Order: sequence, then structure tokens, then C-alpha cells
Amino acid sequence: RPQKPYAFSELAPLAMLATLPIGFAINTSSGANSLADWIRRAKAEPQRYSYASYGQGSSGHVMGEILKRAAGLDIPHIAYRGSPPAAADLLAGHVSASFGALSVLSPHVPSGRVKIVALTGTQRNPRFPDVPTFAEQGFPALNLEAFTGVLAPAGLPKPIANRLTQEIQRIVKGPELGAKLSDIGYTATPLGAAEFDAFLRADIERWRNAVQTNQIKID
Repeated sequence: RPQKPYAFSELAPLAMLATLPIGFAINTSSGANSLADWIRRAKAEPQRYSYASYGQGSSGHVMGEILKRAAGLDIPHIAYRGSPPAAADLLAGHVSASFGALSVLSPHVPSGRVKIVALTGTQRNPRFPDVPTFAEQGFPALNLEAFTGVLAPAGLPKPIANRLTQEIQRIVKGPELGAKLSDIGYTATPLGAAEFDAFLRADIERWRNAVQTNQIKID
């Protein structure tokens, strides 16, 4: 049963762990080899094209609608329950493109049937240096990134919160976790409680503005 979502005021940010760009991958069976080529083909034959995301109302859905609006595309959105099933159907050719986690998309690239052609975020990912960002390809609004962090219930005693923040930062800054994060496309970002709180507030505004500016509807 779905749980009631928490209000931001009910949570206390403890520490940020890492940021992660979202990948946009295409099925190469259409002959497209780049984002620009895929857009050109999707404009010419919209009935043959669609894009997948990892859920209705997900960040991938929002990013897809931003791309559609900016590129002048009229293709359907196919929502999946997570990145793995979306990537599986991309590999099978049931959808022509998909947003997804790099760790889920990248194992399908060696097959030659899937190619990651763009990343969200403000800079190229060290794990995928040959994949340009959307901004590099003329879509600066898609500079949004995913992130992971730790939050606790509001009202957690300060000494406990401070100790948790210190321990989390110590682990994230360690070479072992940093290497593991890098292997799956994450960038370690060990922000403390105050910095993470500021990041979250700014990120909420970024996503709110993206949804409102692009007139994105969830249903």
C-alpha cells in the first residue's frame, strides 16, 4: 500500500551522498546514432517513436516532457515501474528511447542495440566521457540531476543528528565508497546538514520551475 508522502517540514536533512546524471538512450534499430539524429527521425515519423521513463510523474517523465517541448516532438510517453523494465523494453525495441539510471542502461550498450546519446546535468560524467550532456546539444533546461542523501524525522536530538552527519560524511569521503559510486556513474558529494538542506530547497525550486515552465501534467 502506498505510504503517505512526507512534507519537507517533517524531515531533517543529515547529509548528501552523491549526485547522478540521468541517461537518455536510444534503440539503434532505427539507424539513429545521436540525439539530433533521433529527434530528426522522430519528427519525420512520430507514429514510430516513443520514449520511456521509470514511472508516471518521475524525474524521467518530467525530463522527457521538457525534451519534447524544446525539440518540438509529438510522441507518447510510456511509463514503467522502474528503470530495469524500461531498459529491457528499449533493448527489445518496444520503445525507441528511454531515460534511465546509468547503472541500468550501460550494461545494454555492448549489445550494439542501445546507445546512450545524452546525459542530464551540467558536465560530462567521468565514467562516460564520450557521452555529451543535453546542454552541449542545445537543451540547457535538462541540466537536472538525481541525487541521494540521508534524512531523519524532524525533531531528532541534535547530538544524534550531528553524529550521524559526521559518520556519513566520513564514509562517503573514504576511497572505498567513492570508487564504488564512480563505477556506477555517481559522483560522491559529501555535503553536511546545512549544505544539504540548502541544496534540497534549491532543487525543489528547480523542479517546480521546470514543471511549471513546461506546463507538464502528471496524468
